[in-house]
Amino acid sequence: LTRIVIPQGVQSIAFSAFANCKSLQEVVIPDSVQSIGQDAFLGCDALIQIENGVYYVDHWGVGFDGLASEVVLKGDTVGICDYAFQNVSNLLRVTIPNTVKYICRSAFSNNKNLKEIIFNGTSAKWESVEKDIYWISYSDNVTIIFAKDANE
Repeated sequence: LTRIVIPQGVQSIAFSAFANCKSLQEVVIPDSVQSIGQDAFLGCDALIQIENGVYYVDHWGVGFDGLASEVVLKGDTVGICDYAFQNVSNLLRVTIPNTVKYICRSAFSNNKNLKEIIFNGTSAKWESVEKDIYWISYSDNVTIIFAKDANE
């Protein structure tokens, strides 16, 4: 199995759904997907694209190597999966593009040193992003900065 096209209408990809599919090289994720579970693509090394320490599958951020203190997500990112940036002790700042529509369960939880999330959009656009109730739990004193509000 090297390629999977998830059908339009599917809304979520379950925990460990494709874990350890080592030959998987491509997954097409439709716009209908609103959440991706923890470790859905764990061990899919041929599939994962890495850019600046962030692991991507299609247009979703699915993990982080934890080395950088500052992260800028790719401009075409549409979602951040469950637990993608959880427990990263040295993470101080994250920049999220205005293309993001979904931030899943505990995506940024338990990051004690995270101080800023810069959203490259307006506060109104940020409000439209579907965020799980626990998306940032146990990450205290995080300031959300709206890059576009400052310029309007």
